[in-house]
Amino acid sequence: MSFQRNRKIRLIFLVAAAALAIYSIIGEQGLWELNKMVHRRDEIRAEISGLERDNNSLAEQIGLLRNDQATVEALARTKLGLVRSGEVVYIFPEEEQKR
Repeated sequence: MSFQRNRKIRLIFLVAAAALAIYSIIGEQGLWELNKMVHRRDEIRAEISGLERDNNSLAEQIGLLRNDQATVEALARTKLGLVRSGEVVYIFPEEEQKR
């Protein structure tokens, strides 16, 4: 009888250990979820890094627009098509308009 009892105890222990192992791998707080969270964290860190670079670049542009007159003039000429007083603007037709 004691052999049967020891066998049942071992079987119960083995089943419990297997269930615990499976739950620790695929459970809601198991290794599978931990792995997904680590990958998501890395994605978020990369996104934050890119946003910080963009933010620094924009801050640099703001500084130039506030303090550098040449930058403001270049932007006004390229984006707004402004010219200085006394300058003459020549507009050449494009190739498609010539035909």
